[in-house]
Amino acid sequence: MGSFNEESARYHQLEGDFYVPAPEDVRSQVGKPGAYTFDPVDPGTAEAVRTGLAAQYEQAYRLYQELIDRGLAKELARCVLPMGTFTQFYWTVNARSLMNFLSLRAADTAQLEIRRYAEAIETFFAELMPATYEAFIANGRVAP
Repeated sequence: MGSFNEESARYHQLEGDFYVPAPEDVRSQVGKPGAYTFDPVDPGTAEAVRTGLAAQYEQAYRLYQELIDRGLAKELARCVLPMGTFTQFYWTVNARSLMNFLSLRAADTAQLEIRRYAEAIETFFAELMPATYEAFIANGRVAP
């Protein structure tokens, strides 16, 4: 079992940090739903996407800040923020649930962004619970 507690943009002002993919992570989607493959794009397209995302994020955050400065409720001001806005959350999880998460989300078939997150989480798991982590690896990365 585990529980999540995300910082609420209803009560707290968000920091203005946004997800801009690394150039090598900008990709095209090819195929039908359920059978997609992803191909890298040329460097010029990747940089145009990254620049466009950053510009949109900056514009949206400026409006968000302006609305808050005018006294608008944070729960309404947050409506202008894009999906790529970073928030903070706290996660409590037992080792078995963590291993299950990692086996699913660090898999080659998982979406790239959640895979990157799972890889980061896995470094903490290996550091903080080395014996359990070694057993996880020895068991083929499958939760007991």
